[in-house]
Amino acid sequence: MRRNSALTPLTYAVTLVFVLIVNCSSATSAIPDPVGDAFGTPTTAHDLSSIDAFVSSTAVTFIATFVDPIAAPSAFSPNSVVGYIDLDLDRNPRTGAFAKKSLFSPIGDSELGAEFHVDLFSERFHAGEVDVINNATVEPVGTASIDFQEKSFVVTLPLALILGDTDFNYGAIVGDYLDMSDEAPDRGFATVPEPCCALTGSFLWLIAAFRAKQRQSF
Repeated sequence: MRRNSALTPLTYAVTLVFVLIVNCSSATSAIPDPVGDAFGTPTTAHDLSSIDAFVSSTAVTFIATFVDPIAAPSAFSPNSVVGYIDLDLDRNPRTGAFAKKSLFSPIGDSELGAEFHVDLFSERFHAGEVDVINNATVEPVGTASIDFQEKSFVVTLPLALILGDTDFNYGAIVGDYLDMSDEAPDRGFATVPEPCCALTGSFLWLIAAFRAKQRQSF
């Protein structure tokens, strides 16, 4: 008897979940930024080379990389980097506040209606931490941790501070204490990707529902 070699819906779903799991570890949302596109009149023209963001079950992490060495604001060094990360939680430019990125960008409006922003300047008051500001009240709701390396920084922001949102638009603008000098992305905004584990979980739920329906039919 000849077997049907076509994939059944269940086999196809299982295969898709396997591919998702394998690719989860290598998934990235890094956005490259052109080298040499610094603007303004800062003392140190900080030039971004990329920005990235990913979310876990408890926090969203932002990674900014630079062409040249940087330092923390609390170092009060000529190459200390300051700036803002804008968070548009509902992905609606008509709600929230006018983004800091839009305010200081030579390009103009980034189409971000920011409900919150991360204030990199604030690290000078508490080393290793930055304020997370609610734009409706213009008050901090807490702090996110920030780790500075030679040419990068990593901000880890607890989701509880931004109402648990895991799918939102964002943008960043950086500079020194005198002036802003670069933004990422250069135009518009970036989007925090949906957690890969959530996508995989959705497919696993669908598989379970499909198998339950099959059992009921017998």
